[in-house]
Amino acid sequence: LIEANDWETLRSADQLIAQRKDANVFMHWREGQVDFRPTYRFLRGTNEYDDELDRVPSWCDRVMFKSLPSDALHIRQLEYSSEDSVQTSDHHPVYAAFEVNTLRSNVLHPKRDLVIEITNLHGDNMLPKDRNGKSDPFVRFYGNFLEQPVKTKVKKATLNPVWKNE
Repeated sequence: LIEANDWETLRSADQLIAQRKDANVFMHWREGQVDFRPTYRFLRGTNEYDDELDRVPSWCDRVMFKSLPSDALHIRQLEYSSEDSVQTSDHHPVYAAFEVNTLRSNVLHPKRDLVIEITNLHGDNMLPKDRNGKSDPFVRFYGNFLEQPVKTKVKKATLNPVWKNE
């Protein structure tokens, strides 16, 4: 079956696929279609299967993924395969590539108007940074809830700036 690339028949005998189908394991997890040679039981340094221990070649290495149900449509698997050129183990590595469309707002906390009000912002006895012994301070706010940083007005020539209702 392996030489004939008969993945459909091999998949029908795969234990993980059968257990997932019966909802015994990995419920709500997804896996792309396995359309590559079994990845386990190779003779190290080769692409030949080791039949010495009477073990059937199998897909022991898998890539499974899960998302919130509302995000399932935003994840598309582009590739799912194994890499036969890496032969340092009796397993050959498996890889997958995905396209994930992300949204700015968090799915658990949908985007909404956000108001943060700071009513008494001040600096006291700041270090001078200008030649005149004063500074021109401002405050910049960062946060992943902001689309871009927010900056206060610059207070000229002072070491004790106060921003009120600005």
